[in-house]
Formats: sequence, structure tokens, C-alpha cells
Amino acid sequence: FEVTPNRPDTNGVAGVARSELVFAANDAGVQALAWIEPVGGVPQVKLRVRRLGPGGFGWSEPAMPVQGNALAAARSPALAVDAAGRVMIVWVQAGGVAVPELRSRTYDVSSGVFSLELPVHDLQPEQRAPRVVAIGLNQFVAVWEQQFGLTFDLRARAGNASNWEGVGSFTIDGRTEPVSGAKLLPGPLATALVAWQQGGRLFVSRRSVGVWSLPEEIGAGLVGVATDLRLAADRDGRALAVWIQRDGSLADLYFAPVSAGAP
Repeated sequence: FEVTPNRPDTNGVAGVARSELVFAANDAGVQALAWIEPVGGVPQVKLRVRRLGPGGFGWSEPAMPVQGNALAAARSPALAVDAAGRVMIVWVQAGGVAVPELRSRTYDVSSGVFSLELPVHDLQPEQRAPRVVAIGLNQFVAVWEQQFGLTFDLRARAGNASNWEGVGSFTIDGRTEPVSGAKLLPGPLATALVAWQQGGRLFVSRRSVGVWSLPEEIGAGLVGVATDLRLAADRDGRALAVWIQRDGSLADLYFAPVSAGAP
């Protein structure tokens, strides 16, 4: 069924252009959708939630907007839902800041209350392409690409509804080649796994007890350029990476298992 009926927007224009749709859910039947939609001509993060099962309800929009600044253009939303139905929204926001930065906010589906809007790590160079997962009750991990000199490296930080922990982000891999295509998955016992593309190769790191492991290469020794990474994991943290390896005009499909412990 239609989550957002084809209604006029704030300018009275039907057929609103919506983009960058993301989805997240938990095992208790809470589901969340977020996307970018122009509001008053400014791209904004929009959120819908629903709960399935007994006492459930259909798709609904929070009474308040996700963003506190209606004049700040947004893009690249990311979502995660913890076991209690707390939705973490992370997005890139420009406007009122020197460079685009990551902002975050949680929404409690049971109470219908938003937390305060927070910077994931403020006063930093440009941040982009966020990913976020829930690793426990009111425990979340985010990764993103952050400008470092002339390139972008992969950063991470853990947080909750009221703050992002520590004094700053952690650099998972600061190689000179730019990072792209990161995939982030939650694991058992408050762990997380991230894999990414960098310099035509693939790397993986796991977070356990608050520490990220040293990056390991996936498909080491293969000839050509690795692209189109996909990643999935089972409940025990064992993962499978699938990607395309291009050698000149030829392209092959590869897969590799990733261990449940240190990759």
C-alpha cells in the first residue's frame, strides 16, 4: 500500500519528488522508512514508522520534523532500529555550517518522542555516506567517509539517544586511496562488521568490546579491480562478501567468507 499518498506538498504541488529511500526494522515488528523530500523548496529528511502485530499501527509520521533547521538542505539518510523500537536517523546536512556534516536524532516509536538533534562529530571536514546499525538497547554504531587532505577515509563512532561517545571519531582505515561503498552490519554481543572498497580492493574490520580490528583484505592476490561489494551475515557474525572483480574487459563474480571473530 501507499506509505505517502500523492498529496500536495507545502507549496501546493502534487507529485513530490522523493529520493534516497532507506529502510530498517527490528524483530519486534517496528519498521521505519526515511527519504529526502523537498519542503518549501529545501531537501529535508522525512520519516515514517509503523508497528506490526498486536497493538500495532499503520505507517505514521512523527508530529515534529526530523530536522530542527528547515533551511538546511539534507541528503544521504541512514536508519537503524534497536530492540525497544528506538529509531536512529543519521543524515548529511549543509547550511549554517562551513561544510556538510553528519547530524543525528532518535525517535521512540512507543512514546512518539524525539531526542535532541546532535552532530555525530562536529567541526570537522566534509562528512558523507553515513551508515548506522543498532548493536544493543540504545546502542548504535555509525560509519562514514570523512575528508582528509585530498581524499576521504573511513571513520566510526558509537553513540545513543543523548550523546556520541568519546572525544571524537575513530579512523578505521586512513590509507591514501579514497574509500567508497561501505557496508555495515550488526553482530552478536554488541559487535559490528564493516567492509568497504578502497584503491580497487576490498577490506573488512570488526568492532568488538569497543575496538575496531586492523583491516584485512578480502580477495587478496586477485588481479584487477574489485567493485559492487555486497555483504550479509548470520546471527553468529559469520559473513559472506560477494563482489565483481574486473580484469580489463572481463568481469567475474567472486565470494569469500568472513570469520565471526577477527576478520
